[in-house]
Amino acid sequence: MNPEDKKSYRASLQVLMEKMQSEYDKTVLMLSGGAFGLSMSFTKDLVGKDQIHFGNWLLAAWLFWGTSVGAILASFFTSAKAMEKAIRQTDQHVVYREPVGGYFDRLTRYLNASAGLLFFFGLIAMTLFVRLNIK
Repeated sequence: MNPEDKKSYRASLQVLMEKMQSEYDKTVLMLSGGAFGLSMSFTKDLVGKDQIHFGNWLLAAWLFWGTSVGAILASFFTSAKAMEKAIRQTDQHVVYREPVGGYFDRLTRYLNASAGLLFFFGLIAMTLFVRLNIK
């Protein structure tokens, strides 16, 4: 592959990576927020006037989903900060000598991964709650 083709290929990979990260963020935000709202309505219909059993599982699901949404929102902020740092690194010609984006880039990666895991933990907790309350 000639150097020009490599540059073009790399640029297309970069665009796809950015698009996928944006879609991931939107999807986790939508799923966690939607699951939180839907579970509130669903719980009323599921339990009705009966007493809720094992409510800690419901609370755990809500905490996981709320924290997932918070992690995505925080990742928007840290991502912007990482890009600001990368721009400064580029302007100062140190971009190849130190980690691009610095601490904020690592924090963004952590927040994104955490948001996805927290969504699934919430799903598991809600599933247990529903299972324990179905008659």
